[in-house]
Amino acid sequence: MKITNESGSRAKTPLPLILDADGLNAFDGRASELKIFHLEDIGPHYVRTLAQWRRRFLDNLPEVRRLGYSESFVRLWEFYLCYCEGAFAERQLGDVQILLTKPRCRRSPISSARQLSHADE
Repeated sequence: MKITNESGSRAKTPLPLILDADGLNAFDGRASELKIFHLEDIGPHYVRTLAQWRRRFLDNLPEVRRLGYSESFVRLWEFYLCYCEGAFAERQLGDVQILLTKPRCRRSPISSARQLSHADE
């Protein structure tokens, strides 16, 4: 199985990789040597994030309208943000960060207080 991020790159990158539950099975040792080293469920944070995005969007409606966006667009975008916020709140949508490692990786475990972006330090 060839694993790529959304840009098609195989390079080490923080860009998202979209996998479903079956895609995670690729890391069972048969299709890839990569192993799941750390998995963090960040979906619950999206509820608050989406609420903040919606509030900021609505707070900036004069600028949105000045840029030429229609009322139909405004209603659609507000609906989308509300829909996603509700879906994350009800756990119908989820999001995880996964750190994969190569065989014989000697990296220390990541504590929940440590940021993934600092894992190489």
